[in-house]
Amino acid sequence: MAMKLAPYLLLVAAALSPGMARASGSFPGAIRADLTLDYTPPCSLCHVNNNPGSTAWSPFVIALRAQGLEAGKTPALFQAIERLDAMKTDSDGDGVSDIDELRNDTDPNSVADVSLSGETLGHGCNGAHPTGHDRVRGGFGVVIALLCASYLRRIARREPGLGER
Repeated sequence: MAMKLAPYLLLVAAALSPGMARASGSFPGAIRADLTLDYTPPCSLCHVNNNPGSTAWSPFVIALRAQGLEAGKTPALFQAIERLDAMKTDSDGDGVSDIDELRNDTDPNSVADVSLSGETLGHGCNGAHPTGHDRVRGGFGVVIALLCASYLRRIARREPGLGER
């Protein structure tokens, strides 16, 4: 039984590892170019607490994901932006669509008219990832997953009835 669970545990460990998600450092510049903005959107547009090391979960990015956004895939970003614009999606419910807010230099995640151009880009945004930072965390998740699989295999070999021999 333990051996049958090993592939699933490996998948869960990989999915839960924060470093396994591919960073999308090119997205701020891609959004700027696609919408012809005169500023580059900050990390806080997608990352809660302006933390580019965290998973992107802002209301705006949730709306983008609902329209097909995938991490690291710029064409999917462009398509999702186009769909949000066509649907006039308003993530913060302030009456101004998300894409119009970006064009007006206001935050689509906030009902207040907060300027996005005043924020500074943190590491991880605009393609400026610290060398090896994400690879190290991602590698750590893989190591943990492999250790879990190895442990389950050992248990299955020692205890009759838990695994196939």
